[in-house]
Amino acid sequence: MKTAIVILNYNGKDLIAKYLPSIIRHRSGADIWVVDNASTDLSLEFIHKNHPTVKTLKLKKNLGYSSGYNACVQKIDAELLCFINNDVGVDSAWIPQIEDHFKKHHGVAIIQPKILSDVHDGFFDYAGAAGGRIDFMGLPYCRGRALQYCAKDRGQYNDVASIQWAGGAAFCIRRDVFLELDGFDEDFFMHFEEIDLSIRALANGWQIHYLGISQVKHLGGASLQNNDPLKLYHNIRNSMLAYTKCLPLFNYVLWLFMRLVFDFFLGLYFVLTGRFKHMFAIVKGHHSFFYNFPLFWRKRSILFNPFQNKSVFIENFKAKLNTQYDIR
Repeated sequence: MKTAIVILNYNGKDLIAKYLPSIIRHRSGADIWVVDNASTDLSLEFIHKNHPTVKTLKLKKNLGYSSGYNACVQKIDAELLCFINNDVGVDSAWIPQIEDHFKKHHGVAIIQPKILSDVHDGFFDYAGAAGGRIDFMGLPYCRGRALQYCAKDRGQYNDVASIQWAGGAAFCIRRDVFLELDGFDEDFFMHFEEIDLSIRALANGWQIHYLGISQVKHLGGASLQNNDPLKLYHNIRNSMLAYTKCLPLFNYVLWLFMRLVFDFFLGLYFVLTGRFKHMFAIVKGHHSFFYNFPLFWRKRSILFNPFQNKSVFIENFKAKLNTQYDIR
């Protein structure tokens, strides 16, 4: 199985210098591509000088996460694409386990490795942890992470599990499935694209697995910190638009009503706590959602409800009882 590790980069020369050597060291025969979103910090020059075996593609402008990755796939000759952030490193072989799992499970389209924090040693990372879930409100969380709390890795997720979404920090997908799904939705500039892609894969009958014997480490926050109002804006806008594309009508109307009520009280909480930029991020997210609603409504094709009968708030309460690590 021919594999390509694809790293999207924007002005991340320092991150490339820190993490790329470990990717090269544990490439296990995979090609490595760095796709550069028109960086101005001489990232590609650094790669050409120090890591000449790494293949590069320079884009003419910053296309963001979705369009940036989509732009390179046609140029990459591989059966398997492993998309990873430029702030992801590894300290052991991780590709062979994933390749072997794909060979044995032909109905699996996407695999996410265990994603640990490279800041809080021994804890799961916020962005993906041990595989993504979606609660009954449409709020995403992970095994090993709920809201702001991440669990310590005690081997409790050294398993194989079916999940609802794979974290965008590091996941692998069959190239033919990626093309079948028309790649990432380019109407998302950043955030929630991997969840949207995962939902579309599930809706088309594919499975998504978490593979605990393969692991990477993620710095996190290289593009936006978790508490950044801009990240809140993108997550609210993009989650609402993603569910517009896929939810059956009854589920959609019920969910939309609950979501509007939830976001109203969330905005009120931000006002009472003096976090006005976060409140305005919610307003802007809703404005962009309603503005783009007709476009995304026309994208409805195969309808699918990925929600589970669980609450992220209950999962968060359980996490608080089992960890001392609060990522806030």
